[in-house]
Amino acid sequence: MDTFNWRVLTYPSSVIDYVRVVLLCAGVFSHFQGNALGFVVLVTLSSVLDMVDGALARRLGHDSRFGEAFDFGIDIVTHTVLWTFSGFPFAPVMIVLEWGAGFSVLYLSVRQGDHWKNVLVQMPVKLVQRYFANRQRNWLAAWAGVSHFVFRMVWYLGYGETWLNDVFLPGIILFEVVTAYMIWIAWRVWSLKRDV
Repeated sequence: MDTFNWRVLTYPSSVIDYVRVVLLCAGVFSHFQGNALGFVVLVTLSSVLDMVDGALARRLGHDSRFGEAFDFGIDIVTHTVLWTFSGFPFAPVMIVLEWGAGFSVLYLSVRQGDHWKNVLVQMPVKLVQRYFANRQRNWLAAWAGVSHFVFRMVWYLGYGETWLNDVFLPGIILFEVVTAYMIWIAWRVWSLKRDV
């Protein structure tokens, strides 16, 4: 059994993730203080840092299971906070869907012995292959990711029933369809394993 490499806790990418947690907590505090702008700014900074930590870890050769799980955990908690505060009528459904996908991709990652994005890019569905190509560093995944973030912020700021909602709706639909597909793939892998 491999021992845990304690140095991963001090990798620059891990430190960025700690900063993300602090920014998210400060954003939640701002929300409860009635400071909507503070919430938006702090959570946006946390989300921008999310794009930096993985790239930095790969560049420095600091990829780790801990980093993958920690980053993903921060992402799913951030998504939950944004959906909860957004006021979107179907937020509870989205939260359940995204937590289901979270457990599914972690299962896929452990089961297949590879990063979950590498597992999903091998699926036979062309849309999913394109979405996860280059570890989601492509225009399709970027559009869905930006839509996923901005859609919830638009609702949070009270503009959910406006044209802004319509602009980002196709991207959020794509994001959630891929999210549901991740759950389905994990279920298929689990059921095939169980049948063997």
